[in-house]
Amino acid sequence: MRLSPVKAIKKHCLECSGGSKKEVRLCEITDCPLHPYRLGKNPNRAGIKKASQLKKIELADSNVK
Repeated sequence: MRLSPVKAIKKHCLECSGGSKKEVRLCEITDCPLHPYRLGKNPNRAGIKKASQLKKIELADSNVK
């Protein structure tokens, strides 16, 4: 099975932390380039969903007027 890059990073972090999800969350190795991705999320995508939702609301409001 092929993993997405973010899931592969999450798996790597779990292995690095001895299989402990708690240790992954508490990881203090902030100079690791994978640190921002360790919880299985891409921080570069933060806000994309919210921006999309705001655009839908704006379109709905313009259609009402």
